[in-house]
Amino acid sequence: MFFLRILFLITLTFLFSGCLTFKNLNYKNNWSKYYQKIVHPDSLIFINKAYLKIQSEHYESDDPVKTINLYRSKLKPEYKNLLIEENFSLVEVNEKKVDEINIYIGVDVGHHNYYFLLAHEVYHLINPYIKDWYMEGLATLFAKDYCLSKNLLHKNWDNILNKKENKRYLASYNLIKEIKSVVPDDYKKMVNYTSNIGEDNWLSIDIDEWIDSLEFDKKSTVKDIIKKYENILKGDRSTTFSSPSH
Repeated sequence: MFFLRILFLITLTFLFSGCLTFKNLNYKNNWSKYYQKIVHPDSLIFINKAYLKIQSEHYESDDPVKTINLYRSKLKPEYKNLLIEENFSLVEVNEKKVDEINIYIGVDVGHHNYYFLLAHEVYHLINPYIKDWYMEGLATLFAKDYCLSKNLLHKNWDNILNKKENKRYLASYNLIKEIKSVVPDDYKKMVNYTSNIGEDNWLSIDIDEWIDSLEFDKKSTVKDIIKKYENILKGDRSTTFSSPSH
């Protein structure tokens, strides 16, 4: 029921990108076997190039991902009778092979937002344990900029953000975009400042520590930007968000 509970939550709240990363707590529950594998060489090339760019410009992980498996979150015909959700996008961590990741995408390869959603999920490979609205904003901004640079951004790409159910994705994207305008280099470093959530290895961005690392004359402006979005982003308990405490 753990899987059903998680995916039900994703369907209701994360139709945009479903970025609740879930972990195979017991790998005998091989969830990927139920979904259709994407065999698309161009997608793998896109993933590898995007991941290399993230590592070189944003964050270099101590435990880089070595194996990436790509799935369309659509049930295989033989499993259509199961009450398991479909059409979500997220990253799955294989707990027995920490350098192996499954990426699920909620649209077909030919969909106009396919590469945008894929780039968003690839950004989460930086650290798939971060479950935080700052991280979602970073991933969305990266996806938009990277797809634009590759001429893969649809002219109406932001329609998905303007849907009512995705209002927090829109807010997190605008938040990071505004922060970037003030600290265009330091905004990327947020992912280096994390703190634990509970006992399950989940992480959140430690916004106080990150702000403390900024130049003094930038701190106040950044805090003011965050305050503009805190009410909407604090309203969702499935993904963390912390305001500056001082």
